[in-house]
Amino acid sequence: MKKLLSILGVIGLTATTTLSVVACNSKKEDENGPWVPDAAVEGIAKISNQRLTTNSIKKISIVSTNGAPFRNGAKIVSSHPEIAEAGINETNKSEITLRGNQVLGTTKIIVSYPGVRNVEFDVEVVAQTTPYIEPIQDVTIIKGKEANKTVAVSVANKTSGTNIAVKTEAPQYGQNEYPQKEPVTTAKVVGDQIVFTLKNNSVGQDNVTVSYGSAKPIKFKVSVYEESYIENPPGKDKSAFATWGEANPNRTSKNVKKENWNGKTYFAPYIDAALYAGDNMKEILAQNMNLDHITLAFAAQDGSQTDKLDISFAGVAKKDPIPEGPYWWYLNKKLVPDILKPIADAGVFKNTKISYGGYNAGAEPEKYLPWVLANKLNPKNAQKAQKDLENAFVNFQKETAALVNQPMSKSIDFDIEGEAQLDIYNKDTRLLAKTLAGMVKKDHDWDFSLTVAVLPTGLVSGPNKGQQVLDSFIEEYKNAQVPLEFLPKVNPMVMDYGNAIYDEAIANGKTNADLAIMAMESTKDQLKASILKYYQEQITDEQAYSLMGSTPMIGVNDTEHGIFTLEDAKELYSWAQVNNLSYLSMWSMNDDRGLSYPIIKDPSNQNQGFLGGQQANKSQTSHGLLYLNEYDFTKVLTGDWKYV
Repeated sequence: MKKLLSILGVIGLTATTTLSVVACNSKKEDENGPWVPDAAVEGIAKISNQRLTTNSIKKISIVSTNGAPFRNGAKIVSSHPEIAEAGINETNKSEITLRGNQVLGTTKIIVSYPGVRNVEFDVEVVAQTTPYIEPIQDVTIIKGKEANKTVAVSVANKTSGTNIAVKTEAPQYGQNEYPQKEPVTTAKVVGDQIVFTLKNNSVGQDNVTVSYGSAKPIKFKVSVYEESYIENPPGKDKSAFATWGEANPNRTSKNVKKENWNGKTYFAPYIDAALYAGDNMKEILAQNMNLDHITLAFAAQDGSQTDKLDISFAGVAKKDPIPEGPYWWYLNKKLVPDILKPIADAGVFKNTKISYGGYNAGAEPEKYLPWVLANKLNPKNAQKAQKDLENAFVNFQKETAALVNQPMSKSIDFDIEGEAQLDIYNKDTRLLAKTLAGMVKKDHDWDFSLTVAVLPTGLVSGPNKGQQVLDSFIEEYKNAQVPLEFLPKVNPMVMDYGNAIYDEAIANGKTNADLAIMAMESTKDQLKASILKYYQEQITDEQAYSLMGSTPMIGVNDTEHGIFTLEDAKELYSWAQVNNLSYLSMWSMNDDRGLSYPIIKDPSNQNQGFLGGQQANKSQTSHGLLYLNEYDFTKVLTGDWKYV
């Protein structure tokens, strides 16, 4: 996945409640303290009945009788998922997530683990009795065609004497400069409606807050723009689509059947942590109730250091030449306040992956891939190379967690693409595989994923291609005698196949979802074949899918004839639930919006800021489907389809 522009270049510098549930489980630790599951488990203690309101989430922790977490990974089934869904947290297997849906009633939750008696408890979903405001989708006003726009406001459980209030504000960025100084609309409540009216005949984007007494306020955006022809980017074809029909040439309906959450598949979108915008995690989490996993991209070797392993985000030099220099600014003014602190405050840091590598690092492996440098620094000492690499990963995971006083996350993704796949780096890929195999063999809490480029036919085989990357990992894990269940999850990037493939698919009546599912099925078969070759074990399709993720590029792809629409996302979501995929992701959180993102002008930078809410081509902060609302893809891929 491409990270096209780092934040440092732009700025000009070189809630949930957790309950404890007691379970009986024996536990053992090695000398370093990691958890290792026992083959036999005494049993799981009774779990008390639970009550949820509609559209709510509750998490309950399973612990053993000695107080340690029960992390063997029980199976969780809801008898009536239309009432409440239930599942185990795949990155924190001692935690059950309960989701109350729209249907009132009681469902039975069955908790099972091989060799022990099932435990059952009831979850009742009741109507919310306190006031709450239904979410409102983003609003657009086309200057020159519309002078105002009216939207309905729905408040449940109203109380006498309480009125709806609304406020519009211009984007706020502290001391940074921004072209829009004032709101471009005024808002007035008329009965159960809000009327937005243009102010000063200006264009821009306002933040809107609607409140009602003690109810939780809701937020959305109103954009004012002049409708105009959008020229294609230089050397590119069309990458901005104003209507649903343009983006969906082979669809006649928006209707897609939603499959219930299977209780396993989670959503961990990539967020480009070194980009200049689109990463306000406080806002993102507030508007996406089901989002509880994040993948931070990308970590790489500090490109300024060639004599030792030292990892940073985007490979930026950690040793600043001046006090409070570029990396200090990035950590303290961007990464921590905009991303890490909101994640930690929401209790999501424990479910956060860090992704190493990526497109840019893969273009310069010698400079930015730590596993390449580890071999280079230890040409005659493979054991030291492996130990140095392990220490570098652990140190950076701890270093990142320490920025917000959190325990170290043990979830890591490795994005190996571009030149990093070349045969000349295969020895380095194998060093990485050996290192990860050694880490997970000692400590099963490590959760690794391997992100790879694919076509609808799967991984490309032959010299200098992705198939050898997968085979190298499977072989090295087998050599280390790591059980199959602890293999790294294989995460195909179902994107950027090339315009010729997209053109042929469109001509044959296929959608981007069809291509994504073809790519997943093809890669699944390759994974099964590789496991059979090296482990001499024939696994089922279900077992293979449990070892896989899937990552589309939302909206217009880099090869722009590929347009991954909201309906494609819905089909992929439902397919993943049916096939019990390990997880879903997307590239990226930063561009999960159709209209442009408001971009600041930093006082130290000569670049001008850009107005939000305007029509524009696909960019790092907008996916190019202008008719969609902010975070529509996130809502779909977290199973929150009510308003999309």
